[in-house]
Amino acid sequence: DNPQSGSTSSAASPALRCIYEAGIRGLIYYEASSLAGQLQPDDTLRLQPEPLNCYDCYAIEVFWGNHKLGYIPRDENKALAGLIEAGFSLHARISAIEPEDYEWVRVEVAMQPPHEA
Repeated sequence: DNPQSGSTSSAASPALRCIYEAGIRGLIYYEASSLAGQLQPDDTLRLQPEPLNCYDCYAIEVFWGNHKLGYIPRDENKALAGLIEAGFSLHARISAIEPEDYEWVRVEVAMQPPHEA
């Protein structure tokens, strides 16, 4: 059973617009390998800022349920961290599973445009 599937907060929702897409970094260091058979495209992901990270104060962890998969790439996380800090609601999902790629789980982040009802 996959509690992440079919969530109403999927980045594919028509009211949301994709603002970012990339491979998740650090997959080999966390739980992604042990979850390989369970992760599916469109599964909801949770973004968790880690401002006390000693290597990067803009670090954003990526979780599937309670399982840490890795991080938003360090060279691309500052803008997303700023949006989260400003209180914007970001919606993340698995956009693709590419087993032949080092960053084999890809994340898509979307948000509702500020002036859209």
